[in-house]
Amino acid sequence: MRNISLGALGLVLMLGSSAVPLMAATSAATKKTAPPATAAISPNPDRGGVRGTVTAVDVQAKSVTIHPKTGGDQTFKLAANAKVKAGGNEATLANVRTGDVVQVLWALNGKAKEAMRVIVLPTGTPHAKSALGG
Repeated sequence: MRNISLGALGLVLMLGSSAVPLMAATSAATKKTAPPATAAISPNPDRGGVRGTVTAVDVQAKSVTIHPKTGGDQTFKLAANAKVKAGGNEATLANVRTGDVVQVLWALNGKAKEAMRVIVLPTGTPHAKSALGG
């Protein structure tokens, strides 16, 4: 039994001593490829979100115009696969009313921002925050 314990201890020591240089090499490789600590990671400029009060809905043109707390009105055409939700349920653009506070998640299609999701928020929700937490 003692021979097995000493053999196991020897194996652990041998593996442990070879693992240290491996860990150091891995750490050095990571340092070479990691970005500098001061590099800022920018959000995806092709997608975004905004929260605001609905000022116009055009069901036939499939567009909604909202007024965020800062900046001017923004009009979004709904993408072909856009989802609309109201009261936590699937809805249509016809369910969105002027005065509703909505959250619009958009994606660029060429140079135009297309709404991928329009979410009608509960009555009384302030429109001060963007859909992405800002």
